[in-house]
Amino acid sequence: MKNYTKILDEALNTPLEFYMTDDTKLPSNIVGAFTVDDTNYGMALEASGYDKIFMLRLYKISSGGKRIHWKIEPNHVVKCLSTLLKFTEAAMAFTKGKISGVIIRYSKKTKGAHRFSTLAHKMIKKTYIKSFSVVPVEDTGADQATGFVFFADKKKNPKQIFKSKFFTKKYDIKTGLSFEGADDIKSKVPNKSNATLIPSKKYSFGGLEMNTEHSNAAVQKVLNIPANTAFVDSSPSKSINAKKLSSLKKYKPEIVLGNYMGSMLNKIRQYGYDKNKFNFGDFEYTIGIEEKMHPSLRRYLLEVGLKTESGGYNKSNIENMLKKMSAAVKNPEKYEADMGEAKKAFDDQDDKLEKNNSTLSSAIVYTLPDIDPSELISEYPSNNPEYDSITGVFKQYTTDEHAVETEILSEYRAAFDNLDVGASAAITNYTNDSNPFNDTLREEAKTIATSYISTGGTLSKDSLAKTANNIRNHTQTSRLLSAFDLLPPSTKALWTHRGTSMSYGESSKIRPGYEFVDPGFVSTSIRKNLNFGSDIKLIIYNPVGTRYVPALGYMSKHSTEREIILMPLTLLKVIRVDKVPNSRYNCTCINMGSLLPSLLSHSDIVSEEHDLIRNYTMLFDEAKKKDTDAKAPQDYNPEDKYGPIDDKLSKTLIDALKNLKSK
Repeated sequence: MKNYTKILDEALNTPLEFYMTDDTKLPSNIVGAFTVDDTNYGMALEASGYDKIFMLRLYKISSGGKRIHWKIEPNHVVKCLSTLLKFTEAAMAFTKGKISGVIIRYSKKTKGAHRFSTLAHKMIKKTYIKSFSVVPVEDTGADQATGFVFFADKKKNPKQIFKSKFFTKKYDIKTGLSFEGADDIKSKVPNKSNATLIPSKKYSFGGLEMNTEHSNAAVQKVLNIPANTAFVDSSPSKSINAKKLSSLKKYKPEIVLGNYMGSMLNKIRQYGYDKNKFNFGDFEYTIGIEEKMHPSLRRYLLEVGLKTESGGYNKSNIENMLKKMSAAVKNPEKYEADMGEAKKAFDDQDDKLEKNNSTLSSAIVYTLPDIDPSELISEYPSNNPEYDSITGVFKQYTTDEHAVETEILSEYRAAFDNLDVGASAAITNYTNDSNPFNDTLREEAKTIATSYISTGGTLSKDSLAKTANNIRNHTQTSRLLSAFDLLPPSTKALWTHRGTSMSYGESSKIRPGYEFVDPGFVSTSIRKNLNFGSDIKLIIYNPVGTRYVPALGYMSKHSTEREIILMPLTLLKVIRVDKVPNSRYNCTCINMGSLLPSLLSHSDIVSEEHDLIRNYTMLFDEAKKKDTDAKAPQDYNPEDKYGPIDDKLSKTLIDALKNLKSK
């Protein structure tokens, strides 16, 4: 029998590019595809008929689209296994919180389960999936467990995870899980007769995730927004956000208005409310004056329906309020106490509004319809954006970045330590001088744009292959790109920040719905008060499953920057813009994934030869002085990493590459 340990060691270094197909229905069915020597293969992580149990499949796809499970050409085994490992890492990120156990079902023709259990055990140990482990299966020699392997959440008892008529109640840590057969264990996903090779238009690995309970609906909303959707002016002076007044709306109008009615309240105390004797003109005049002095009262009247958006008073609602006031004042002691509590709350709110009047209250806020960034949640401590409690405007503030950095590094440290020497050096050198890495990417991007425009909106296979080859053959760029392949995708959403600028007069183009890319690696930071860049600050939501390099203080030459490096050609979509007078534009964006992988898939370089040459070059270069290609610290300019947005180039690249199919 072939040495599976050797196969796995080889396999981890030879993964192929794969993509999510149109068969994907998140979060229950994650489907990927790739090609080896013109043979198409598919992979799926799909929900079974049992709660939180998924099935992992690998299959060859025939010319007619038929799935042939676990039918792998002999000379494709290493590449298929490598790609399956990477697919499993990426797909597991999409099922976080919804998966407790996984069943791998092999061909029935293969006898015995122990060797598959051993293989699966090695597979899991070789990946970055550290929260799951293989569950041994008791083999009685009767082939009950033939063709099945199980792995499960380490924190849970396998007997509770794999519970059905197919599993006995017996579970022993030494012999494993007793098994009675699984012919009837089926996928919960409806079985399509044929597999599709069409890339998904909604989802991508390393891009958007739909798995966590808190962000699923919010991210899906962004995905479903039609192109050219008009943004909404949500500026404090133009709109009232009901949530911002929740603390005041708890006070009843008959209590609140008592503080502002003066002698009219005394008459109601003495005589009650009489519609024929009550002077509405006096009421409108008195409250109108109070509104000018108490902005919180003005907003409150609108919220509770006593006043209309046009500025008039709602007479019928005021009458109902006065009737309730007439009843409430009959208990004077309680009424006075309630009125005093409400007055203090409104005065406190007035103080805050007055304090913010010249800045936040006069801010510009543009949003997309029904998109609330506060629904895009990061699980890292103190990492979520904050908004002013009164105006709803994004706030500039500092936080404990150390806590975020510590948690991220605890998740990535082992992966960093396993990086090859070239990738590690590339990360560190990039943090000190990004130009050697980005210059080639930006030149190739201009070449693509020029070719696309000159040909009337097409890209030939030859031009794509040439561009992809030039990028892959550039030593510095190739080294850093390899780190994105070798590091695991994120398992938690993360907010990062970046300063940037646009040419004079173009900042007005940054509005909700605007999409843009930077051809180079995208430097961001977990520091919310980072001041690099010019008049535009990007607040970027990176969903679960995003591939990034968290250089932070562990791999960076400038640890205080707390840098997170995103992929070149990362597509950012603006969902909100805040502009406070005399300050920068604060633009909230979502990382929609990178356009680079589909471009690189058109390279005609033989992967094994390229990797061999790249690894040799890395070792040769590292034998030299480590800082030969790095700037001296005194020459370091952080502004180099935070370049401007080239609107024309960005639009052309998005148009050319967004719907480009992987080769």
